[in-house]
Amino acid sequence: MKYKKNYVALALAGVLTLGTGMTSQAMTDQKIICYNNEVTLEKPVLINTNIGVEGLSYQKDGYLMLPLRLTCERLGYDLKWNSKTRSVEVSKDNIWTSISIGKDLYFKGKVAPFPLGMAPEIVNDSTYVPVEFFEEIFNQDAFDIFERNKVDGNVSNILETKNGHMITVKYGENSIIFLVNKDTKIVDPSTEKEVNVEDIKEEDRLVVLHDSKMTRSLPPQTYAYRINVMKTDQAEETKVEGKVSEIKETKNGHMITVGYGEDETIIFHINEETKITNQSTGKKASIKDIAKGDKLLVKHSNIMTASIPPQTTAFEIEICSSDNTK
Repeated sequence: MKYKKNYVALALAGVLTLGTGMTSQAMTDQKIICYNNEVTLEKPVLINTNIGVEGLSYQKDGYLMLPLRLTCERLGYDLKWNSKTRSVEVSKDNIWTSISIGKDLYFKGKVAPFPLGMAPEIVNDSTYVPVEFFEEIFNQDAFDIFERNKVDGNVSNILETKNGHMITVKYGENSIIFLVNKDTKIVDPSTEKEVNVEDIKEEDRLVVLHDSKMTRSLPPQTYAYRINVMKTDQAEETKVEGKVSEIKETKNGHMITVGYGEDETIIFHINEETKITNQSTGKKASIKDIAKGDKLLVKHSNIMTASIPPQTTAFEIEICSSDNTK
């Protein structure tokens, strides 16, 4: 699979501007030496990743090329260069593979060598491989490598533009406008089958992987790289059991602060879609039945803000016990 220019979370010096589309400040093409030939990089960028890799990356024929040594070392792999065969051995524990410069042949385990669409190459004395190398050989998801942002929320508005669509997703008290174009991958995560953007409707629950760069508008706008169209029973969620320390009413519902573990706290956003029940009776309850000190079992989105304490959306709440019954 080729990685398009707008697939990577780029740390660009340019200022981002958004209208019906999103562009970055033009960057001057950079000429480098590759196999003693002068090559013009299609778009030289500085990558900024979750694993701490920072270095020059580039696009070539639609493929994103990454520095092999920097990326592998940050992922815990050892490398050994063989100057005679112009190949690199990569290993970690019981994992071993090797690549040859200029040969689009890759393998893992006992599988026969297969192409990835782009051969390893040396640029400015560094070996580069396509990002697919890490996905296919090491099962390292590209979203784990790159600095990604992830939002789990409901569609509140969809607008068609000349360049694609603008989809507004509300999560908790916040909203983001996602720019969706032909390069945005939209799938049903239960089947991995592609979904047409026209099939997305208001109120649908989406999990969106998006660029870290946003406009300063309200709500902010950014590119969507991948959209998982979730069914009700597919919502990415987890559970927390703890005690209510604070309840605050908001214009869109309530915020409940719950303490759990030794010293952990989460703020849950409660809205009209949050299902609340009494655990002992199994009957439906409401936010009015929850009081400070109550013990709750909260099923919530695993997408959280980076704030302290983190905030997330509560899908279901079970009132386990009231403070005055403990």
